[in-house]
Amino acid sequence: MFKPTYACNLACRYCHIHRLRDADQEVIKPHQASTLFNWIADYADMHNANVVDILWHGGEPLLVPSDDMSRILADYNETFAKKGIECSSSIQTNLLMLDMQKLELIKKYFNSVVGFSYDCFVDERCFPNGKDASSRIWQKALWAKEQGVNIGCITQVTAKNVDKIDKIYEWFRNSGISFKFSRTRDTDEYATTLSDEKYSEAIKRLFDIWIEDIPQKISISNFVEYIQMLL
Repeated sequence: MFKPTYACNLACRYCHIHRLRDADQEVIKPHQASTLFNWIADYADMHNANVVDILWHGGEPLLVPSDDMSRILADYNETFAKKGIECSSSIQTNLLMLDMQKLELIKKYFNSVVGFSYDCFVDERCFPNGKDASSRIWQKALWAKEQGVNIGCITQVTAKNVDKIDKIYEWFRNSGISFKFSRTRDTDEYATTLSDEKYSEAIKRLFDIWIEDIPQKISISNFVEYIQMLL
């Protein structure tokens, strides 16, 4: 997991890394990333690793300027290739910094796959000024999908939207965007975490809706993973 910065252009109410983010707003420079990935390549080579998966995370990884991002990606792909190690890159972002230049990098280095975060029927994802960011995020997601990017979402099930499981599924199904569900962790200032019992009830409800939806138009990756493990 590569975190090029803890800085973020959002201030989601349930964010559990806000203390780290507030403490360090710097964004990694290409020469710093080069040192990091040379170390990883040496370590992987020492342990005879054939593949290294790099997940860009954060903070918000797309805060890295496009030119720096391009240099970092090209540099570490070359670094791993010299040691005969296959490298794959993935990214988890809020999409707000996605433009045509970064979109081309996504297509070239991330196999046109992007993970993003979006929560339905709640107002937890907001800008630092408190204004809700949900509509902007969703517009970016639909735009990226139109540009040929394979978009996948992580969505939070909270105390505020647990009674809307049917609508959450319908929202993603109608858009054709697959998703993965999770639940928030309470912070000192904010509490929306569901109990284990309520969370399991919600997920069972979601599974029934999904498995009975024939033909299924979207994947819910948690359920796919569970079924694969059982098989």
